[in-house]
Amino acid sequence: MHFGDGSTIQIAGKWSILLVCKNGEQQLISEVYFIPALHSNILSLGQMTEIGYKVEMLHEYLRLHDEGGRLIMKVQRFKNRLYTIALY
Repeated sequence: MHFGDGSTIQIAGKWSILLVCKNGEQQLISEVYFIPALHSNILSLGQMTEIGYKVEMLHEYLRLHDEGGRLIMKVQRFKNRLYTIALY
């Protein structure tokens, strides 16, 4: 994977993550990059829109809606301009 500053990082693979929504519904998101050096996973917003999700970024929030318009996640932007969410 290449970053904007020209640096690269090794992708160890892709896997699926299961999101459990506040209302108890589950959403499976496939082919999420696993990058051990980052100690986290990266969701590609481009990938999400390709499979039918809607990404909305307004002010300091990112909202992700499924194909039916239901809110899947709402994430506040951090000072480093990244949107980070803890999924358990």
